[in-house]
Amino acid sequence: MQNLTVAIIISTVSILVVMPLALGIFLELAKRRDQEDSTGRSQNAPQMVNTPNTMDFGQVLLYSRWLLTPFYLGMVLTAGIYLYKFVRKLAQLVGEVDVLSDKELMLRVLYLVDIVMVANLLMYTAIGSFAYFVRQFHFKNSQEQAGMLGHLDATTLKMKLGMALIGVSSIHLLEAFMDSVN
Repeated sequence: MQNLTVAIIISTVSILVVMPLALGIFLELAKRRDQEDSTGRSQNAPQMVNTPNTMDFGQVLLYSRWLLTPFYLGMVLTAGIYLYKFVRKLAQLVGEVDVLSDKELMLRVLYLVDIVMVANLLMYTAIGSFAYFVRQFHFKNSQEQAGMLGHLDATTLKMKLGMALIGVSSIHLLEAFMDSVN
């Protein structure tokens, strides 16, 4: 049984760590190869003297940003969990709508709004952070691009996250107030 646990841990580590790092290195090398001109020198990168170990640590540090990918995939999975929860609560609300008081109905609807806001927060964080920290998205036309990606920087990302957290917190505050009124 312990061998199975060790095997599962090693498999998980290889999937969550090695694969994103390998993907990132592959994509970065492909990007560099595409940028090279006919002389073999990169067009956009600063020209450095090619001495041994000049960029080894920097490249490892740069490529390690791909280690963030499993976190973003986890956020997407968590949004899927919230979708499941939302559908269950919505079905329950539809089934009980005739017996609920107005206050209970409002609280249940606010709970659904809360789930939607948390799911939006998860997706905004995953997509925005990936685009800012790991790799930019490139679209064939502007209609494919999400509106949030057009003006994304660290400050905007923090402000959007803060506003979403304030919205979620205010719904919980209202729910607590309504419960205390009973």
